[in-house]
Amino acid sequence: MRDKEREGSFLYQGTVEGEKGVDIGITIDMISKMGHYDAAVLISGDTDFVPLIQYLKDSLKLVYSLSLSRGEPGQIQLFSPQIKNAVDYFHVVSEKDMLGRYLDRKAGIPPIILSEIDHRLEALSGG
Repeated sequence: MRDKEREGSFLYQGTVEGEKGVDIGITIDMISKMGHYDAAVLISGDTDFVPLIQYLKDSLKLVYSLSLSRGEPGQIQLFSPQIKNAVDYFHVVSEKDMLGRYLDRKAGIPPIILSEIDHRLEALSGG
C-alpha cells in the first residue's frame, strides 16, 4: 500500500511521483507520440495542461477531456473552466464509474495501485 505521504505525494514501490513531475511526463508523452494518434484524451482538470491542449490543437489534433466528479452522486467536479473551453469535447465522469466500470483491471496495473483503487471504491460505496 502507501508507504508514506508527504507534500501530497505518495511513495509507491520506492519511487516518489510529484504532481508536477506527472504533469511534465504526460505532456512529454502526448507531444512525443503525436504522430501515432489523431485525437488525444486528457483526464485532468488542471489548468497546467492548457498550453499542451493549444499546442495539440495547433497541430490539428482533436483534444477531448474527461473530468472526474467525486462523491456520490458526484458533488465535487474537478475541472477548470479554462480546460473546458480549450478542448474540442468535454465530459464529466463520476470517479466511481471511472474506477469501477471503465478501468481495465487486466491492463497491467500494478497490484499495489489496484489495491488503492479498491480502497477508494470501497470508500465511495460507503464501506
